[in-house]
Amino acid sequence: MDQFERNLNSKNRNKNGEDIMASNKFYESVGKVSILDDKKDKLNQTILEDIEKAVDSAVDSCIKDGILKDFLLTHREEVTDICLTEFEEMTFVNGIKEEGREEGRIEWLVRQICRKLRKGKTIPQIAEELEEDEARVSAICNEAAEFSPDYDEDKVIKAVLESVDN
Repeated sequence: MDQFERNLNSKNRNKNGEDIMASNKFYESVGKVSILDDKKDKLNQTILEDIEKAVDSAVDSCIKDGILKDFLLTHREEVTDICLTEFEEMTFVNGIKEEGREEGRIEWLVRQICRKLRKGKTIPQIAEELEEDEARVSAICNEAAEFSPDYDEDKVIKAVLESVDN
């Protein structure tokens, strides 16, 4: 059991000590994400190898066609390294952007859940209205319970993001 699961296990009980996780679907999702991360790493390695081949091919083509031939023959390795570095930087920036979008989706979901909790809605009602997995809603509600009855959205968001990071 990793730290993330331990954090959720310690927080998946309400004030009466009752388990509020409706199912193990949440844990199944976490497992699927882990598998997808492994596949993504392998895919990224394959893509990088393909990019290296494409850059080599482009340099070969330019040399063959006499485009910057002398320069490329002298600085081939540097040109290749620069192209690959640019690709890696672009990939990194895109990853950061995606992390930001995901954090934004989580923030939106937490805000919606807090608003519904303030209205006295139950976890099944919230999950149905937001068309979200009940286990995910339950985990967020568990984090939010610490901040009831006001459910300060910013504090709940911070708590949820911290539990995801741990």
